Amino acid sequence: MTYCGLKLNLLLVFDVGYMRTLWYVIWVEVLGKFASILVPAVVYRVPLRDAVALSFIMIAQGIVEIAAYHNDFDKQALLQQSLISKKPLAICLQVTNIVFFKSFRFSAPYYVLSNDTLSLLPLPLKAQTIDRDTFTALIESVLGIATMSYVVVRFIHDYSRRYTGYQKRNILHTAYNSDLRVVVCAHRQDDALAAIKLLEISSPATGSPIAVYALNLVELVGRTSPLLINHGLGQKASVIGSRSQQMIDVFHSFEQHQSGFASVQVFTTMSLQKFMHHDICSLPFDKLASLIILPFHRKWNQQGKVVFDSNILRNVNRQVLEMAPCSVAIHVDRWKVHYESSGTRLQFHVGVLFLGGDDDREALAYGKRMAKSLGVHLTVVRLVAVDVTAENHWDTVLDIETLKDIKIQSSTQKNIAYREEKVKDGPESALIANAMEEAFGLIMLQLAAIFLVAQSLHLLLRRFHLPRIVPEILAGIILGPTFLGQIPYFTDTFFPEEGEVFIQSLSKIGFVFFMFLIGVKMDPSIASKTGKKAWTIGVFSVVLPVLFGLGMSSVLDPMVIVYRRPALRSVIGVQTLTPFAVVACLLIDLKIMNSELGRLALASALISDLLSTIVSTLLSIVRLGFAGWTSALLLKSLLFTVAFIVIIVFVMRPALLWIIRQTPEGKPVNGGYIVVIAATVMMLAIVSDNLGLQYQLGPFILGLSVPDGPPLGSTLVERLDSLTTGLLAPLLLAQCGLKVNLWAVYDKSFMFLIWIVFVVSAVLKAVATLIPAYLCNVPNKDAFALSVIMNAQGIVEMSSYLNNFVGQTIDNEIFAVAIMSVLVMAIVSTVLERLIYDYSKLYRGYQKRNIVHLPYNAELRILACAHRQDDAMAALKVLEASNPSKESPVGAYALNLVELLGRASPLLINHDLGQRASYGGTRSQQMIDIFRYYESQHPGSVNVHVFSSISLPRFMHHDVCSLALDKLASMIILPFHKKWNYQGQVVFHSTVIRAVNLQVLDLAPCSVGILIDRRKLRRTSPAPSLYHVAVIFLGGDDDRESLAYAKRMAKSSGVHLTVIRMVALEDSVGGEWEFMLDSESLKELRLQSSQPGNVVYREEKVRDGPDTAMRVHAMVDHGFDLILAGRRHRENLPQLSGITEWIELPELGPIGDILSSADIDKPVSAIVVQQQLVQVLRVRLSGRHATDIQAGNLRKAHRLQT
Repeated sequence: MTYCGLKLNLLLVFDVGYMRTLWYVIWVEVLGKFASILVPAVVYRVPLRDAVALSFIMIAQGIVEIAAYHNDFDKQALLQQSLISKKPLAICLQVTNIVFFKSFRFSAPYYVLSNDTLSLLPLPLKAQTIDRDTFTALIESVLGIATMSYVVVRFIHDYSRRYTGYQKRNILHTAYNSDLRVVVCAHRQDDALAAIKLLEISSPATGSPIAVYALNLVELVGRTSPLLINHGLGQKASVIGSRSQQMIDVFHSFEQHQSGFASVQVFTTMSLQKFMHHDICSLPFDKLASLIILPFHRKWNQQGKVVFDSNILRNVNRQVLEMAPCSVAIHVDRWKVHYESSGTRLQFHVGVLFLGGDDDREALAYGKRMAKSLGVHLTVVRLVAVDVTAENHWDTVLDIETLKDIKIQSSTQKNIAYREEKVKDGPESALIANAMEEAFGLIMLQLAAIFLVAQSLHLLLRRFHLPRIVPEILAGIILGPTFLGQIPYFTDTFFPEEGEVFIQSLSKIGFVFFMFLIGVKMDPSIASKTGKKAWTIGVFSVVLPVLFGLGMSSVLDPMVIVYRRPALRSVIGVQTLTPFAVVACLLIDLKIMNSELGRLALASALISDLLSTIVSTLLSIVRLGFAGWTSALLLKSLLFTVAFIVIIVFVMRPALLWIIRQTPEGKPVNGGYIVVIAATVMMLAIVSDNLGLQYQLGPFILGLSVPDGPPLGSTLVERLDSLTTGLLAPLLLAQCGLKVNLWAVYDKSFMFLIWIVFVVSAVLKAVATLIPAYLCNVPNKDAFALSVIMNAQGIVEMSSYLNNFVGQTIDNEIFAVAIMSVLVMAIVSTVLERLIYDYSKLYRGYQKRNIVHLPYNAELRILACAHRQDDAMAALKVLEASNPSKESPVGAYALNLVELLGRASPLLINHDLGQRASYGGTRSQQMIDIFRYYESQHPGSVNVHVFSSISLPRFMHHDVCSLALDKLASMIILPFHKKWNYQGQVVFHSTVIRAVNLQVLDLAPCSVGILIDRRKLRRTSPAPSLYHVAVIFLGGDDDRESLAYAKRMAKSSGVHLTVIRMVALEDSVGGEWEFMLDSESLKELRLQSSQPGNVVYREEKVRDGPDTAMRVHAMVDHGFDLILAGRRHRENLPQLSGITEWIELPELGPIGDILSSADIDKPVSAIVVQQQLVQVLRVRLSGRHATDIQAGNLRKAHRLQT
């Protein structure tokens, strides 16, 4: 440029007219460029001041133009001709060249003009068309325009607003389906963690992602140069573990957690405090961010004390607020005051104080975006002045328009609430703001009050054995308007209406997990195990109440006012329900879930609940069809429902089984799987609700799909049960109680009618259970107990009434009466059931589970218990002699009983689930190998299932009996509590095992055999070709059971059976019933023994008990391998007179006591059998029954008797 100035000579200007024309052309062209930029800028709504500045910037000239002019001036080809001739063509070319350069906007760098750029000029302009006068004028014009542009732009542009734009970069004008760009500033790691918690609730989703630009602000110290580092470039960290690296890790952890929903870029700026705001503002300006989040300059600890206060941060925040190119939020972080000790929150509560204006509308837009997340509850409070009427200006119109959709959403969406507060002045507004900050504290106070009252009532009422539902409902009633609500301002202060949404949300979450856990605790296969009884009772308990309910509704409808009819129908509909969850809860409270009665009640309730769900779904579809819905839409809804259930059963259940296989035996399931299952439960609740089903149905079906017991079922119950049943689910009951106002019942005639409906429905449901139970030969006492159980009411009915109340189908009066009816039914059903049920018969059933009544071609299911490896070997020998074949298979259920030591939890392990062994070579593995070997020796005829029970000895009998009841076993084989060595000396004696045996004999749901093992007394000799079995038969149920087992063994060619019947010399039994049954049982054996074979039958006359004992010892010396005998006999039996008084072991009976005597030194084992204790319907023998007996039709007579 200096070189060009050297060539100027302002004194050598000869053609003044030409120069005037040239200057005219230059300024016309400059003004044209100015106008061509100003007009479109104004059209696009660029502020006028900025549009003028932009025009001056765009017409600025400099080194590029000077270089172009100089390039033409240096060419000497036409210089003389141009100066001398001044032909019109030359002048035209010069003007054209000038116009071109004035209209050309150079894009090359300021200090370079490449030859390539000049080569793009039109061909005529490549020749020299500029003389010295023209060159001088052009250089002067460049000088003038450059000076003018610089001065005008500096004068017009406001440097304090250098980042303030006129493009809308805020949340209010950001579409929800576009990405939200946020710049997060952090001075400390606390700032980053607080910002991330804010970002997590900003509703990141696939259709609405979040782009986070994290800026770590570091104050420059010393002489280090300012620096802006982009950590996304993959450079190596200069200092490992630095604060910047910690920030990077924090934000990248957030990005991984929100995979696919959020992108994160981390920057670090090192600058002086007075320039730090420039770095903050330039980054969002460059990234087109909509929001800058700044940390507040103060920090608090858990006690609420200020522990950090920085004026530097405050100054930075103020400068950013003045210059920011987008919206700015100052985040006042108080997380440590409340949340750090409370753990993970189930729902995040956001409040928006709205007074009107741009900033409030922006805050509301951010709050609405947060409310798109299901985990966020938004409360918008608009503060309206009392004495000022709304003015009809633009700001008010915008406020009303912004709040319009919030008002609509608050009535349709459960996580959005809107209310208006009248305020007089600023202090009153401050009080409302403080109240919103204390909302969380109010929730904690409400929860504390509910649980304190409920637990106090439970401690008071538990001595009366009332269920937990009673004190929880009463707690709500006491805290509600019925009692404490009568105190002025009590309800408005502690339980305001706007705070109901928090308890309501928590109670629904609790109810969802409650239904899921009920499903987990249940085994749906019980419906098939209980047979036709459960199906008959279940179908009757649905059909009769539904039919009667429809009839009752048609009869009562004309008797009530029109607006009362929907409420009446709703009450009748709820009363016809028999919820499975309520029945299950009652049985758990009564501790009879594993009893025969409990299993029948569970199966009946499950069938009834499933049928009622199917019927109600079909009725809903039909009702929608009559309402005008298209058949295609209805079919689509039905298909979606079926697909939903199929996915749970056939996709999610295999996934649950896979989790079990990944869990080592005896170990709990990994916590990560539990979290995934809990999230799946919530997802299924949402899907169920969207499909139009009850929102708890999906979680309940998933719970039924979880294999009950360990490891998965027990771990889920252990992890979730305390929180759910102890904390969340009771909130639903308390919430219902809080809405009950017994003082607001005015329409007494209608309420009386409602009570009649309750009573009639209860009686009808009882009859609907009693009739089929009686037809299925359920004992009268159990049938009545079953009808009481099926009439129970609880949390499901409460939820139904609450939904109807919220939907305004029923009013306050009906709701109060309905809740009181549930409370009464819960108390009555529990009290009656405890009075009726006999807990000493917990596992005793009325289904025949013994060998006598088992068809020969049916599977013989035997539960073999073992404390030691010797017990397993002895039981295996008996099972081998049980004649397993394809026509008569054997189902062996081996139970390894392990005493619980230390503080470990009780455990029942199913070794068939394919779990990984937790450690090798254990005693359980040895047991498994023994029984698996037995199964491999009899392919197709033996099914082996191995379990291990780890529990305290005083509870061990419950594991034995419940497993036998669950697997429908016909016999339990228990090991004797004594063991002998090869010399016949007792080497093992356990009072613990004897106590377990005694308890099993009292409670067993099937027949029981105590195995006395003397195999070790056998000297080493070749294995005998035949297994010699003997039966000592004196008569009675137990002897007939042992005989039936021996007859099954005798079907094998490898077994030789000898039956010896001890007959008294002076016994003259004629037509006694037991004698008839004994004779019928021996009839077949007499025929077989008369023919050559492996069966021998003989009768021996004995005088008394000592004579019988001598005959038994003679049998022992005879060389039998196994002797079977019954435990119990008729009283005053002559064959046992004189020895019953000297029995040492009552659990073995007189014959068994002899077989366990220490005097025996022969290798003969014995099984002492007790037949199943059955509760039967005894009927008096009529003349027709007696005729059957006299005609010899004993089997038919026996069926009639039982």
